[in-house]
Amino acid sequence: IPMARQGLEQLQLEPDHIDRYLEILSERVRTGQNGSSWQRAYVAKQGRDMQKLTRAYLVHQHSGAPVHEWDLT
Repeated sequence: IPMARQGLEQLQLEPDHIDRYLEILSERVRTGQNGSSWQRAYVAKQGRDMQKLTRAYLVHQHSGAPVHEWDLT
């Protein structure tokens, strides 16, 4: 993460954008939840109904919340 920050700063990206996206990456690492792990956990809890999974994914995506904050409903 520190190396990524340094590289993004060298590219002169907006500091707020750097902070936001590196925080998201850090939280994904901390929680172990990314899109793939969320899908696997969702199927384990809700079953193999792929239409239901796709609808849930879409609802979460439109919420604007990063995937590490998504629940399994």
